[in-house]
Amino acid sequence: MTPFDVVIPASARPQLAVSLRALAAARGPAPRLVIVIDDRPGPVDPPGSLDGEAPAALRDRLVVLPGSGRGPVAARDLGWRAGTAPWIVFLEAGSAPWPDWLAALATDLSGAAEEAGAVRGHVRAPTEGDAPVGPKVALVAAGAARRGTQDVAYRRSAVMEAGGFDERFETVAGAEADLAVRMDAAGWSGMVGSRSVTSPAVEADPWQSLRLAAEIRDEALLRTIHGRVWRRRVAEAMRSEGLTGEGGRARLVRIVAQAATTTAGLGAILAFRTGRAKLAGRAGAAWAAGTAAFAWSLLPRGRVDRTAVRAALTAGALVPPVALALQVVGQARSRVVVRGPGPAPSRADGTGSPRAVLFDRDGTLVVPASFDHDLERVQPMPGAARALGRLRASGVAVGMVSDGGPPSSRPRRRAEARRLDRRVEELLGPFDVVATCTHGRAEGCRCRKPAPGNVIWAAHRLGVDPSACAVVGDADEDVVAGLAAGARAVLVPNGTTSGGALRWAPEVEPTIEGAVDLLLHGSRGGAAR
Repeated sequence: MTPFDVVIPASARPQLAVSLRALAAARGPAPRLVIVIDDRPGPVDPPGSLDGEAPAALRDRLVVLPGSGRGPVAARDLGWRAGTAPWIVFLEAGSAPWPDWLAALATDLSGAAEEAGAVRGHVRAPTEGDAPVGPKVALVAAGAARRGTQDVAYRRSAVMEAGGFDERFETVAGAEADLAVRMDAAGWSGMVGSRSVTSPAVEADPWQSLRLAAEIRDEALLRTIHGRVWRRRVAEAMRSEGLTGEGGRARLVRIVAQAATTTAGLGAILAFRTGRAKLAGRAGAAWAAGTAAFAWSLLPRGRVDRTAVRAALTAGALVPPVALALQVVGQARSRVVVRGPGPAPSRADGTGSPRAVLFDRDGTLVVPASFDHDLERVQPMPGAARALGRLRASGVAVGMVSDGGPPSSRPRRRAEARRLDRRVEELLGPFDVVATCTHGRAEGCRCRKPAPGNVIWAAHRLGVDPSACAVVGDADEDVVAGLAAGARAVLVPNGTTSGGALRWAPEVEPTIEGAVDLLLHGSRGGAAR
């Protein structure tokens, strides 16, 4: 059997529960890990906080990691970096694997060609009996099935070679299209599998089509990154995966229709305000015809009630002008966004020495204790001084990235944190960069681990890309922060390290000196995976 991990990014617990129940009930070989990225914004829950709510069949392999509310693309990037199996399978929260999904997945992966980097499943539209939610908007299920984002398996080595997901994209569809082009350029192909999932049932929502129209911003970014032929490159890369995007001629017809409908509506308003009643009537009729035609295309097939009609008419009136505006704004935005950092290459394969190693403080460099008012009690961890000395002698930059104190304590004030950091430097020597978060967990900042803010800041302060760094710490929050930043992450457990971290961390070493051996020479002195 080909080992695989399942990754489910989620921002809503009810939708996540649907996927977990269906996955637990599916027949076939179990995944190595089920990694849930809890991407709810605001204060993060500690990793593993979902264990009590998960189906019993999954509890021994469930890993819950906080995504820090950075969005679905960042959640997927964290998910594959946290996995350890040769294949990573992404499910969207709310999608329900069919009863034979695990067995079919095992068949898909074992039969995948050597050059296959992605194997997509089939996404089926929901029926009225799939969820007690009333009328559905057909556009939602149809669009999800066309894009295929709800069930895709990636070969880990292929994603690693391509550099992972580009977090500059706002939508999963845009990020997957970009990844497909980069994988295709690296010689990887795709294929269609035999498994199926049911798309989430979505209540009729007049604003849903406007949210789908926001994908136009990612289309502009694809054009800026891959050039004017981006649509052809995406189509060629994804055709083998069974996805058929909108063709160039169909897109031109759509844009012309949107422009004509919007122009007719604006012309009707202008003619009415200038007293030209006949022209206003003709333009208004043209606008109404265009709106009605678009609304008709959005109506679900089958039973239609007032709610669905109202949603379709609202979308028919608002989407054309909004879509045109988004195309203009998206093109301007993409020229700015593309200057930012692109996809980060991964060092998760353990090759090459990092240019910088960022250490957690409490429990990794110094013995954890309540030393707020007695700095003389600070004691280095065994081997910490020798490990740092070896890195400095090898020309590797060393940094310290920590939080103000244990999650249960009050956040240290900045002055107290600075005094403690200076005391650590007195004991262990100077650091090239020090980044300390003094916020409390409830404040929901982007610098307190497991959020990657301080790791990214420290790397940039050193003038290196986060992918050229390694993070060493004693807790799963340290590993999550490192992986989320695109860095390599090594867990050095102690008496306070959770059992969950030992189960899922990609690389584990029993001592800090063993971690340095692993980073400098690739030798594994412990339980590295």
